[in-house]
Amino acid sequence: MEEIMKVWTLNELFRLTRTELFRLHGEIVCEVARTPEGSPEHDIALANLRRIARALALPNLAPG
Repeated sequence: MEEIMKVWTLNELFRLTRTELFRLHGEIVCEVARTPEGSPEHDIALANLRRIARALALPNLAPG
């Protein structure tokens, strides 16, 4: 039995570095290609990609 993909929140994504966000983005893009369109996993993956895009679009407000 396959595990359901994690739903990433914006708060979780904001804690990641840009490098981590790009790595996660690449992993999820591959997952989108592997999952059937319309499946819960596919929909979660697409929602995660939208959230990652939002996180990447905002300036890094973390110090240093």
